[in-house]
Amino acid sequence: EIYRESGENLGICSAITYTLLCDTFLIHNWAMSCRYFEIGLEEFILLYIQKIANANKIFINYQHSEYNQKVSDLLAKYSDAFKNIDENNLIEIFFTKENVDIINKNTNLKLI
Repeated sequence: EIYRESGENLGICSAITYTLLCDTFLIHNWAMSCRYFEIGLEEFILLYIQKIANANKIFINYQHSEYNQKVSDLLAKYSDAFKNIDENNLIEIFFTKENVDIINKNTNLKLI
């Protein structure tokens, strides 16, 4: 959920389904309300995943379609962090210090 500084609750903005098996964190689905695009929420969630994953490898299933252009934009924006590793659109996310710093600069959202 997102709250404004005033305390106003904007509701649930995103949902993720994932599995954590040994040292692998696999994101099966990541849904986000379109009204939250490009306010830094994508970056905030990526940083949160990096924090909670506690895994050596983080993957996301990505199926390109005409309805998820914002995902393609995100993948291009952080192309150093996202690497397509197979023909089934499995993408590995690399959280290097440099990538985390860049992602962090693009959000002003904070966990409270």
